[in-house]
Amino acid sequence: MAKRGVGRLLVAGRAKYCKMHKWGLSPSSLSAFPGDLEKTNTLHFRNSIYQTLTKMPRRCCVPGCKGNYDTTLKAEDPVSTFSFPKEQELLEKWIRAIPRKDWIPTKSSAVCANHFCDSDIVRFSEFTLPNGQINKIPLKYPKLNQNAVPSKFCNLPKYLSLETKAKRTDPEKRREAIIQRQEEEIENFLKTDIISSFSDLKENFEKQCISNWEYKLHDHNLYFYNLTIVI
Repeated sequence: MAKRGVGRLLVAGRAKYCKMHKWGLSPSSLSAFPGDLEKTNTLHFRNSIYQTLTKMPRRCCVPGCKGNYDTTLKAEDPVSTFSFPKEQELLEKWIRAIPRKDWIPTKSSAVCANHFCDSDIVRFSEFTLPNGQINKIPLKYPKLNQNAVPSKFCNLPKYLSLETKAKRTDPEKRREAIIQRQEEEIENFLKTDIISSFSDLKENFEKQCISNWEYKLHDHNLYFYNLTIVI
């Protein structure tokens, strides 16, 4: 029987204790002993171990993935992980997408960013400045788009890894964006295409490409004309 207060897992018929239970670590056991330097130092050491273990990044639950495992953390930075959605329909899509038979995720289960398309992940917070410029600020904790589903499984047979295509923009939004862009181009053109005076016209009209037209310039008038010779 397992001792009270000691957690264990049954793996392949053998009981395995997690590191925190193996070393008897818990927040309640980390108070110092006044007057006993040896016990206090021991508890400080155990406290540092406890803090390290509780701050470890979540491991990915996808079969074959080593995201945030000890072997990969030594050579790579921690990868972002995402909890399973609470919305039932989306949760079922996640479970069906992950090739893990007869498995139900727990509250601590997570999927790392390696299994999502780049278009599924929001890494920046965007806002528009008063001058119209869009500013981007990196998020400390990236988040997923509302309907994102894991679709990339690199360590599995190719037929199990179905990378979804980037979502197409709504046609109505595309049309509105085109109209807005055209209006901005017209507005910019009108700001630059200004004849401030007749002198300005005389100085600049010859720079324009006016084919098949003749012109006659007087002190206060400018005439354009086209001659057709009929025989």
